Amino acid sequence: MSVSPQPARTPGVPGGSPATLRLPRPVPRRLLRRGAAGALALALAGTAFGTVPGAGAAPASSSSVAVTTAAARVSVPAAPAATHARTTANLHLRAAAGTQHASLGIMPKGTVVARTGKVSGTWWQVRHGAKTGWASSTYLVAAPAPAKPAPASTARWFGGSQALYAQPTFASKRLQAFTKGTRATLVRASGAWSYVKAPGSEGWVPTRDLSTTATVYTGATILPSSTHRWALYRSNVRTGPSTATRSLGVVPAGEMMPLLASRNGWSQVKTSRGTGWIKGTLVTNLATKAPAYLQPVTARMLADVKARHGGSYGSVGTLRNGSIGHRLGLGADFMVKGWNTAAGIRNGDAMAAYLVANHRRLGVDYIIWRDRIWLSQDGQWGPYSKGGWGRHLNPRGWNATTMHFDHLHVETKVG
Repeated sequence: MSVSPQPARTPGVPGGSPATLRLPRPVPRRLLRRGAAGALALALAGTAFGTVPGAGAAPASSSSVAVTTAAARVSVPAAPAATHARTTANLHLRAAAGTQHASLGIMPKGTVVARTGKVSGTWWQVRHGAKTGWASSTYLVAAPAPAKPAPASTARWFGGSQALYAQPTFASKRLQAFTKGTRATLVRASGAWSYVKAPGSEGWVPTRDLSTTATVYTGATILPSSTHRWALYRSNVRTGPSTATRSLGVVPAGEMMPLLASRNGWSQVKTSRGTGWIKGTLVTNLATKAPAYLQPVTARMLADVKARHGGSYGSVGTLRNGSIGHRLGLGADFMVKGWNTAAGIRNGDAMAAYLVANHRRLGVDYIIWRDRIWLSQDGQWGPYSKGGWGRHLNPRGWNATTMHFDHLHVETKVG
């Protein structure tokens, strides 16, 4: 009994005459007597039955190589074809298989294309971007499918004294106010505003007031700031980024300063001594510990309030750990005398009204008084403990102090 291979066309020669392929050596008859086992051995021995990709001997959809004997038929699975390929040179994408056809464009070396599965001789049909055409397989090698881009994250974090609004404007109704670091989910953006879902509410917030990374406050360290610097030591503020320039004065260690620019290892900042340059080794972008003094803007605000309403409060709490504002030297708690009496409430109201009316001059960012919060960004009063802002105080419970009935909290802002 003899086995004859199927005829195959000569690879890469369109219309070439059939070439007869023969086994490299006779197959022993004893293998044929063993039925399927013998057929499998024959299939493994007959290496000449393999096909050349693109030679045209078998349909592109063929998924196996079959060998028939009188005893049995055994199918040996072929390796799956790669679904993508990479160009090894700058390669034309042709309208049809052949160099005589029009070019649809050149695919640069290293381009990954998707194979459609169609083959014509040594040409493969591929997809490149929005175009489908033919390319010479001589300049293509198998490649993994390109990774799909990860979907953009919708997680956002409030960067400071931010509030949600019913409409994308500060003039609209404030819905809630949130503390720095509160997580929200971005729903959509429109111009300079973003619509987000936050704990207990959803609405509009200025996009500039949202961060794509978590703002973590541990009580000891705030993550790096891209907008401010802190003086590590007593430092000269100079008119230019060089020690050869004139000094505007010396700022104390711990002063918080808005960053304007960086150049040649120097930082241009706004300081209590004016706008100037401080050597980069003398400043940090981390507020790592509470300064030993109040920020200049806070000290000026305290002096001004004392001169006009000094008799309305008994003491002032400033530097302490826990609150970000207090720890950075920006917060002040005015302990109102007789806070639970009509006279005390009137005095507290008068202090709050004065601070609101002069907030630009005094650098006031926000005020909390009698479970209400006022924000400089919109000029509105709104709920405090039930408005999202005081959510971080929930573990301590709500009382006269945490709801700010017995004191008026004022937070200033630098710059």
